Amino acid sequence: MDVHTPKPVHSWRDFLVEIGTIVIGVPIALAGEQIVEALHWRNVVDAQRQILRSGGEDNRGAGKACAVQQTCVDARLAQLKTVFERHAAGEPLRMKGPVGRPQNSSIGDEIWRLAVQSEALNHMPLDERAAFAGAFSNYTNLLTLRDDADRSWIDLAALDTPELLETGDWVLLRHAYAQLLAKEARIKQVNEYVLQTQTAGVPVPNVTLKDALVAGYARNLCKPLI
Repeated sequence: MDVHTPKPVHSWRDFLVEIGTIVIGVPIALAGEQIVEALHWRNVVDAQRQILRSGGEDNRGAGKACAVQQTCVDARLAQLKTVFERHAAGEPLRMKGPVGRPQNSSIGDEIWRLAVQSEALNHMPLDERAAFAGAFSNYTNLLTLRDDADRSWIDLAALDTPELLETGDWVLLRHAYAQLLAKEARIKQVNEYVLQTQTAGVPVPNVTLKDALVAGYARNLCKPLI
């Protein structure tokens, strides 16, 4: 890089030329530095945006998988009600298979938490940053609800071997069932809200019931219980 070496000043004109060169050169240099920095952060923000959208798409896909299983969930809850009614009436349960439980696809906010630790979000437009924050906050809430409901489904798996159940077990199972009804109603409400409103520029992937039912216990959920 060529460096401008000041020439000996022999007149006021030469002096003013030198001063003018410095006055003009410094802002140009600073502007160039700012342009380089702006380009750098634009690339960093673009990369972060793509990562967040990819994570958002995974989460929305998990939400869609939850939605397509809703018919199976509703049917199984109704069938479980009949099972408890038969037991209370002293009738045979006549269960055809295991209770099963919904398939919980990967969903979470790890990508968002990593993004928060970086400086990229500070250079992202505020409305876009807010949209991502809201979306991942709701994903996390949905994950918590689904994990909680999953524990109730696992408790109800004791019905798979009714011959081993004692009187006290039925009391606990009825309690687990009552809790599950409330939990699944909340999951349905939150999931519908997430899929309809928390887009953050991310479309809802096309997920079929076949795509969602990967694990054996999830396929059992969609088979008749009684």
